[in-house]
Amino acid sequence: MDIMTGRVYEEGFQPSLQEFKNHLRITSDDLDAVLEPCLLAAISSAEHHIGKDIALSLYTITGNFRHTVNFNSYVMKVELLTVDGKQIDKSYFKLANNALSISPEIEGAEMAITYKAGMNQVPPDIKAAILLTAAKLFNNPVDSVEVLPSVAKNLLAPHRSWELNRNGE
Repeated sequence: MDIMTGRVYEEGFQPSLQEFKNHLRITSDDLDAVLEPCLLAAISSAEHHIGKDIALSLYTITGNFRHTVNFNSYVMKVELLTVDGKQIDKSYFKLANNALSISPEIEGAEMAITYKAGMNQVPPDIKAAILLTAAKLFNNPVDSVEVLPSVAKNLLAPHRSWELNRNGE
């Protein structure tokens, strides 16, 4: 079983904090510390709903070695692959159709993969759904938000994957 050991948002991920502030018509930086968690939570909710990564991010996963690893996201690039702590040269693995294939010459017990996933350009309907959800979180901080707002769900529906996500849900 693979373990997700970290996610780091890349600079320039969308929608940005500035786009969210523009959406709310906020011009100062005074509320950034409150707005950013709302935005990240909305991105996470949208990603969970559609079953794919949206915000450009670096991930690291670790687990038992295998020659094929299937990703449930828009994987753009494998940054680093290590097997039993040794870095594997890029000529020994290939990423195609969100699956990483490792040469049969490579063997080991444990592996770690650092990869970049997400969308270079977030479609306008996904961006709108995220901004609407983030605004709802910001405007109703004590409200029990059990589901995405209806309009956000409708905007995300065409992008939803019916495959199992990383957590098997």
